[in-house]
Amino acid sequence: MTFFDFCNRHGGVIMAGKTKVHDKQVENSRACIVEALLRLMESIPYTKISVSDIIEKAGVSRQTFYRHYEGKDDVIRKILENCFAPFDLRIRIPIASAEDAHKDHVYAMSQLLEKLARHGKTLKIMLNSEAEPLVYQYGKKWETNLINLSKGKMTPQEKIFFRYMILFSSSGVTQVICDWIKNDMPIPVEKLIEWLIETHRALFIDPGKDIPKDKT
Repeated sequence: MTFFDFCNRHGGVIMAGKTKVHDKQVENSRACIVEALLRLMESIPYTKISVSDIIEKAGVSRQTFYRHYEGKDDVIRKILENCFAPFDLRIRIPIASAEDAHKDHVYAMSQLLEKLARHGKTLKIMLNSEAEPLVYQYGKKWETNLINLSKGKMTPQEKIFFRYMILFSSSGVTQVICDWIKNDMPIPVEKLIEWLIETHRALFIDPGKDIPKDKT
C-alpha cells in the first residue's frame, strides 16, 4: 500500500467520523431549539416569544439558530412537517369517480389522524399558544394536494364537485381535528375516524342518508 493509498483510505474514515459528529451536533442543536420553543409556548403566547427568548432558553447562539431556521415561524413549520409527513396517501391517479375520490380521501384522512394522534401533545401546545394559524396554513397544503388530484378521467362538472367536496370536508375535518387535540382527544382516534367516514359518506355519497349519531 502506498502512502497516498493509506492517507486516502484512513482519511476517508476520519472524514466519515467527522461527518457523523457534525450531523449529531446539528441534530442536537435543532432539538434544543424545538424543545425551547415548545417549553416557552406552554407559558407564553406564541406572538410574544422572540428569537432572543428561544436562543436563551435553548442555550445556543444566534448564529446557530439562524444556521438552521429563518425565524420562529420556520421552527413551527419544521415541527409541522414532522407531524404531518410522511404518511401514505394511497391516492389513485387518475381518480375515476366521486366514489373513488371518497374512498381515497377517507383513507388519507384516516392515515393523517392516526399520525397526528402520535403528536397530540406537541400540536396541543401550538394550538393553545396562538400558533393556530400556522397549523391551519399547513393543513391547506394537504387540501391543495388533494384538489390537484382531480386531473383524472372526470367530467368538468365532476371536477368542480370534487373540488368543492375537498374544500368543504377538509375545512370541517381540520376544525374537528384541532378541537379534538385541544381537548385532549376525548374519544379514541378509531371512533373519530369512523364518525368522520360515516359523516363524509352521508354528505357526499349517500345524501339521502341521515348524519350518523353516536351508537352508544
